[in-house]
Amino acid sequence: MQGITPGKINRYIRKITKACGPEKTYIINLKWETKDEAVKKILEKSEKKIIDTEILKKIIYKGTEISIYKTGKIQIKNIEKEEQIKKLINDLLR
Repeated sequence: MQGITPGKINRYIRKITKACGPEKTYIINLKWETKDEAVKKILEKSEKKIIDTEILKKIIYKGTEISIYKTGKIQIKNIEKEEQIKKLINDLLR
């Protein structure tokens, strides 16, 4: 996916995929070596924690539901446009 801010943000993200299905969902795979730092940044910016377990953390950020898995996979639901996911990722990982 193009348009992600270069430099520090790219150091966290390995791959971004748009999931198929009725819901508009994106899957982000974090780089293993920096995933803990990325997850910490995301959790610090959360507005509300819905689930907080060792395996899964589910939060709300700017009205968007984000699931963060221990494996470094992040699922972001109900994002309509590619530009929205780019902005959200940049905001979360700054």
